[in-house]
Amino acid sequence: MMKKRILLILLALCVFLCAVPTYADEWDDDDDWLDDDHGSAFEEEAGTSDFRTIAGYDMGERFVCGDYVYQMTEDGEGALLTNYSGTSGDVVIPETVDGHPVVAVGAHMFAYNEAVESVKLPEGIRSIGNMAFFKCTHLQGIEIPEGVTMIDECCFGGCEALSEVKLPSSLEEVGRFGFLACTQLKEIVFGDELKAIGPGAFQMCASLSKVSIPAGQNVTIEEDSFAGCSPELQILY
Repeated sequence: MMKKRILLILLALCVFLCAVPTYADEWDDDDDWLDDDHGSAFEEEAGTSDFRTIAGYDMGERFVCGDYVYQMTEDGEGALLTNYSGTSGDVVIPETVDGHPVVAVGAHMFAYNEAVESVKLPEGIRSIGNMAFFKCTHLQGIEIPEGVTMIDECCFGGCEALSEVKLPSSLEEVGRFGFLACTQLKEIVFGDELKAIGPGAFQMCASLSKVSIPAGQNVTIEEDSFAGCSPELQILY
């Protein structure tokens, strides 16, 4: 019971720390947005606020293509997906929308989606926004394509069914709380480009017992990156 309570507190903290930077300057003083129930005030604000990417700029007009809402990147060369309205459990994100190459998955895009079980990302993806898959409680596996260099803050936090993650060799950093409380995750293999594992990145991943880091001791690992993981956890360099 105590462990569950701690987990809920960590997830609420994760929402607070990772959600704040993604919105415009004006905030509602009401703290109901901390509620993580589907349809909460937090989700409502996430769907209506001016969207800002992890790069910090507002890209303006949104467009709809099938189950996806997207915005053009600042250079006008690619599409950043911001919302998904589909109901499928197995999601295959398209390589293009309206002829524009998909280059990023936006912040909060699948957050709290209880239907999605697997996601296939296109090869053109270069970034995944913070909390993009936060509390997708039925998401079981995901393969992140080459070219992605960072798993952003809280990206997979609370994905309690997530058991298989294939990371690209291009990955350089896992942000804070990136995989917080992914309790079914057992093994992680990093590539040679890894440089940093952020605070709480794998905190409360109770089944995590093996982490391979080919880049060796040159990787910065925060002290609490693996707090609450399996007591049998091995970090192999």
